[in-house]
Amino acid sequence: CGKAMVPIVLTGTATTFTWTVSQPSGVTGATPGTGTTIPGQTLSNSTAGPLTVTYTITPQYGNCSGTPITATVTVNPCKIGCWSVESLVASYNQQTNSTTFRWKICGNNCAAALSNIIFGFPTGVTSALSPANGSTYNTAVSNYRIENPTAFTSGKKGAATQYGIKYEVIGEGIKITCDEFQYVLAGNQVGKEIDIIIKAGRTPVSGKYIPTGCGNTSNAPSSLLQSANRMSSGSVATKIVSKVFPNPHNGRFNVEFVPIADGAATVEVFTMDGKRLEQKSMKVRSGFTQKVPFEVKGKSSLIYRVSNGGQTSSGRILPN
Repeated sequence: CGKAMVPIVLTGTATTFTWTVSQPSGVTGATPGTGTTIPGQTLSNSTAGPLTVTYTITPQYGNCSGTPITATVTVNPCKIGCWSVESLVASYNQQTNSTTFRWKICGNNCAAALSNIIFGFPTGVTSALSPANGSTYNTAVSNYRIENPTAFTSGKKGAATQYGIKYEVIGEGIKITCDEFQYVLAGNQVGKEIDIIIKAGRTPVSGKYIPTGCGNTSNAPSSLLQSANRMSSGSVATKIVSKVFPNPHNGRFNVEFVPIADGAATVEVFTMDGKRLEQKSMKVRSGFTQKVPFEVKGKSSLIYRVSNGGQTSSGRILPN
């Protein structure tokens, strides 16, 4: 689930390029083609370990073919134990000289519910600007008590003390659903390595991530391959990404989607014969994940539809 945008930038006067892809099982998103440049491709790794994708690029000028160029991209998984990790936002604000991070953590039928989670600070950062120490961080799924900063070590003998922000679950933590965590750090912290430590049950699990690409790397020269794994890449989504959880449902479920345009968005729920049961409208910001809760009577198959920016996304909701 790496989700790093990887545009491969090629230059040459009146030159076209043909590229092939060697992609192992478990990685998706890499596609072959022909053109003057390779468009940005989102590579995803659904396994528990890093996998390698190889692009073989052949330049052509008229009837003459050049020497093939190889670019290798390592796609690291965004997973800690049974928990999947996704970086939603890593955005630097020059006016406030601060960086906003937002992470999405999902339990994949984990044996134990989430107890707490720590997001480590990059080197030199000792406290988050927000949320405040001792405050309660409320989400649609769970509530958390904030410890800012909290001290921890990597677990290795002699490891130096590090600092981060800790979200301690109040009540029952997530186990098979998802939740989002947002905090703000001083300075430009985009692209710096972050430790994430998840405690569920007796033994904590941890991983290191570079938002928003989960540490994806390439051996290609910078003139050939640019890793645009930050929100500042300037790319604009043209398709609404949406999903429902839990699915199957017991009468309560959430429709989650990523808007493609600032302004209005609508989420509707229909019966299978087209009768609209409920509609919710809201103001949204492009790229910021929205989670909309619904509660319906009875157990039956349903259809949801998300509308935003002149586009729609829909799917089926199954009864439990």
